[in-house]
Amino acid sequence: MKKSMEEQRELQNLEWIDLLCQHGSHEEFESIKENAKCTALAIMEYRGILMDRGIGKHITDKHLKAGNISPVEELQFYLQLMFLEPISIKKIEYFYESATKRGYKSLNDAVEELYRRHIKDTGKRFMSIVLSI
Repeated sequence: MKKSMEEQRELQNLEWIDLLCQHGSHEEFESIKENAKCTALAIMEYRGILMDRGIGKHITDKHLKAGNISPVEELQFYLQLMFLEPISIKKIEYFYESATKRGYKSLNDAVEELYRRHIKDTGKRFMSIVLSI
């Protein structure tokens, strides 16, 4: 049976909350959510707080390149930590395909560009950068 839009949104919210609370706490998130207009805004606010604390800033292009030659789940782990957002394997595959179509000679070159753009604006989401590469 197909899930309703509301059920899908709730599942996405839970995925975000679980990821963020791995690096923070459910109690802290809940206190932010109490004062937010909606769950999605609380999620984005908490993401910003965690990023301001430096969560994920230790990830370098070397981590991403190493993850690029390992199982895709390792790259997924590093990207999710760096962007502090859930990133599916399908989105990573799209990134690979898009980079190839746009003429990047190697995936390492595309990963370097992704990293460079993220460092330039850490608030940007993964797909926002991927769509502009």
